[in-house]
Parts: sequence; structure tokens; C-alpha cells
Amino acid sequence: MANNGGTVIPDKTKLTVLSFEGTAAAVTTALRAAIANDDIIINASTSRKKDSNIVVCTVVAIIA
Repeated sequence: MANNGGTVIPDKTKLTVLSFEGTAAAVTTALRAAIANDDIIINASTSRKKDSNIVVCTVVAIIA
């Protein structure tokens, strides 16, 4: 089947959804701890909670 420019997932058992919540610094630290150098981030989505410094980050990644 043709790829048609999409993302190829070589092993679907390694596809992971991660979610982090906290200050921007805390979310950055947690993301760095959760992934390794060879992992592939497919999508990262962030939002900020209203009237606060709390950031919510959802990441879809292939964890090697």
C-alpha cells in the first residue's frame, strides 16, 4: 500500500500518548525525562489553563 506522504509507524506497539500538566518548566522537564534521543514525536499539542501559568501538553510519540 502506498504511503501517500503520511507518517509510517514501523511498530504500532511503540506508539504512545503522553500527557503532562504543570508550569512550562515542569512540563519541559517531564517531557525530557519521558523520551529518549531516538524517539520520534509525531505531534505535540499545548494549551494554557485560563487565568493561570499551568500548561497542558499532550504528545503522540514512538518510544523506541
